[in-house]
Amino acid sequence: MTPGTETDLPAVTSDYLPTILDLLEIEFPDQRPLDGISLLPLLTGKPMQVRDSPIGFQYRNSQSWVTQQFKLITTDKGKSWELYDLIADPGEQRDVSASHGELVKEMFSDLQKWVASCKKSDEEEDY
Repeated sequence: MTPGTETDLPAVTSDYLPTILDLLEIEFPDQRPLDGISLLPLLTGKPMQVRDSPIGFQYRNSQSWVTQQFKLITTDKGKSWELYDLIADPGEQRDVSASHGELVKEMFSDLQKWVASCKKSDEEEDY
């Protein structure tokens, strides 16, 4: 990668392990799910324009599900949800959940599946 290169591709620390495995050409040794993606193409100068795998977060009362374009988030244990268009509104100033009801439902469902997967991993039930 050329010094000073910038990207708009969302990335997260969960991408470290898949990237290192890819770099070292090592297959993951078991069936545990990996939340991240390999960023090796990006690091080797190949264009990565789209992140196909969303990013999930959970911390105390907060949960969020981030795709290439949208971020669904709650900070009050799921009592209310906000949706932001990260491309049109990178500062997350305008909640667009009211005008994207179906997308909110879809992202919420995907987030809940991911949270359940994390719980299984915590309890060593998925490997």
